[in-house]
Amino acid sequence: MKLPLLLVIVSTSSSTLIPVTYDLSGAPRIDVEFGPAQMSPHVVHLGRRGYATTMTTDHALGTNPAQVNDITVSIPTINGEPIIGVRHRHLRILHYLYGPGTTQSNIGIGPGSDLLRVGGPIDFVRQSTFGGFLRLEGTEQEFINNDCLPDSSMRMQTVLTEVDSIGRITPRVDTRISVSIGGNVIATDSVSLVGLEGCILIIPIGLLADIFAVLPPTGDRVGYRTVFTDCAQTRQRLPIITLTFTAGGLRLFPEDYTRRTAQEDTCELLIGGLADWEADQTIPFNPLLIPGINTRSTDNEIILCDSAINL
Repeated sequence: MKLPLLLVIVSTSSSTLIPVTYDLSGAPRIDVEFGPAQMSPHVVHLGRRGYATTMTTDHALGTNPAQVNDITVSIPTINGEPIIGVRHRHLRILHYLYGPGTTQSNIGIGPGSDLLRVGGPIDFVRQSTFGGFLRLEGTEQEFINNDCLPDSSMRMQTVLTEVDSIGRITPRVDTRISVSIGGNVIATDSVSLVGLEGCILIIPIGLLADIFAVLPPTGDRVGYRTVFTDCAQTRQRLPIITLTFTAGGLRLFPEDYTRRTAQEDTCELLIGGLADWEADQTIPFNPLLIPGINTRSTDNEIILCDSAINL
C-alpha cells in the first residue's frame, strides 16, 4: 500500500509561498479563488494573462462565438494572507465538441504577468515529482543559492509580444534557439515561452524524423503528442536533445522529454510536431514541464537552472 505523500515546504525568507501540485498530464497548477468557496485549480504557464475558458452550447451567445468578462481573483498562500487583486479573464465559448461546463483554466507567472505585477518576482521551485511552490518577492540570491545547482543558471531576456484575440500576451525570448537531436542541428529560430497541450517543445513535424525513426510502429499521434509502447526499451534508443541559447543551453535526456502513461509500459512523447505549413516564426518552449528545472521570472528576464534537489 502506498503511503500518502507529505509535502513539506521550507523557506527561511519572509517571502510569500504558494503551493504547486501537478495534474494527471504533469502540468503544474495552483488554486485560484473566484469568491467564497469558489476555488479552482489553474495550470501555471510562463505567459502573462490568467484566464478561464468555459465551453458552452448556450445559444444565447447568438452569433458571438465568445463572451469575455474581466474579473479579479485571489490566490491562497501557505504562510500568510492570500494574494488579492490579480486580474483574470473569463471566457464563455460556444463549442459543440466539448460537454457543457468543460473548463480550461490557466494563470501566467512569466514576465509582465498580473501575478508578478501584484506579488513581485516569481520563483518556480520543484521539491519532488509531486509538487513544489511558487515564491513571490524572493531575492535572486536566495533562488540561486538555495534552489539551483552551482553554475547551472541560464538567463534569457524577454520581450512581450502583441496581445491575441482573447487578451493573452506571451513573452518571447529576446534571442534565438538552436535545437539539436543526437548532435545534428535541426532548427534555429526565435523561441516563444509557451507550450501547447503539455508539450515541452514544438517544432515542425518534418524535423522530428530522427525521433520518429526510433519509435515502435504502434506509435499513435494524440493531438501534438505521440504515444508509444515498449517504453523502457525505446527510451534507451532515443537521442539526447540539446537546446542552445545565446547565454547557455539545456540537454534533454529521453527521461526528460517522455512520460509514462497509466497503461503498462507505454509512454508519451513531450516533443510535439506541427505540420511545416502550420509553424510560424517561433518555436514554442515550456520549461515548466522539464523535470529538475526551476525558473525565476522578473519584469524582463527568466532564469532557468538545474534543481538543487535530485528529482
